[in-house]
Amino acid sequence: MTQTRWMMVLLLLAGCPSPGEEVEVTYLNGFHFEWDLFNHRLSHMTVVPDGDEVALAVVGGASTTSRLPDLAEGCERATCAEFPFSDDVDVEASWTRVRTTRPAGSATAEVLASSSAETAQVTVDLSEGDVGEVFALIAGLSIDTDHPHDGVPGCYLPSLGWHPKAIEVEVTDVEVNAAGDQADVTVRARFVAGNSLEEERECIDAVNEGARVPFAVSVVVLSAEEGVKQHTFERSDAWELGEPLAPTEQIPGQPEDVGIPDAHNVVGWRSLKWAYNLDDTDDRGAYIRSLGFHADSNGSSTGYATNYSPGTQLTGFSYAFEGVVSSGQVEGETRSFSIAERLVVEVDESYVPVVVTRKGS
Repeated sequence: MTQTRWMMVLLLLAGCPSPGEEVEVTYLNGFHFEWDLFNHRLSHMTVVPDGDEVALAVVGGASTTSRLPDLAEGCERATCAEFPFSDDVDVEASWTRVRTTRPAGSATAEVLASSSAETAQVTVDLSEGDVGEVFALIAGLSIDTDHPHDGVPGCYLPSLGWHPKAIEVEVTDVEVNAAGDQADVTVRARFVAGNSLEEERECIDAVNEGARVPFAVSVVVLSAEEGVKQHTFERSDAWELGEPLAPTEQIPGQPEDVGIPDAHNVVGWRSLKWAYNLDDTDDRGAYIRSLGFHADSNGSSTGYATNYSPGTQLTGFSYAFEGVVSSGQVEGETRSFSIAERLVVEVDESYVPVVVTRKGS
């Protein structure tokens, strides 16, 4: 992934101000996407808020863009098939802007994830003030599969997406330096690509164990006035296939109260983890119809996924979600924003996803 490409999908937040001045940071509360017609692979997902705006994109391969890329010489469509089609995606995003005179800052970590997980450390410059108890939140996220896989080159183009078996991103450590003006934040990401187990997509299964997926994780660091709390949310569901042309409907459970203290005005995610097709002995990956997560100061949290798709769903589906919500009381002003919109999926002539910016309300 080139630096130019990341610049297209990330909104970098401002640096730290002079002592005593107000600093503004923005963090993500939740995101949801759902394909209009079918389930799809995951090739790109961007949700990066900044102030009252958010950058958005979701792509699920050629079956959402109707673009059929050329195969390399010697590769055959019979075992590396694509089915060009257009599919719109419904997205919802919610985020919070914090303005505070307490220490705060933001930065973006880039992690090249693998099936065994990878970590990266980013240094966040903090505005001056009484540091107190600092904590870090996932402020925004961009995942793009357009990266060469490890191992012998094959016919499959990773830019068309993988069938995820697991997706994980988390802040694992936050450490403030002695001067109190910087925080080192460690971010971990993991992406496991599963098998398709389809004859017409043998070229995916030949290389998916070597999938390497770039994550760009925006983080914010804030200083709490009182004890920061960690709240774990877990959910899992499983559905049988039912009739292939009329599969069993998949409806995730309702949000649940995770016990956010009433005084805590900042509530966001420290960890997000999905696992798919949990008991499949053939390491089958997932076609995703919808994916989402949400947590806010009202105390309710959720995380889920589905692959419901009449006509194209091949098997039953199961998932497990595990997330860690962090909360704290931060001096200053907080304001929440949200957006819900249907997006037309677009890529440019180089198959780079077109990221759009929308203003929240």
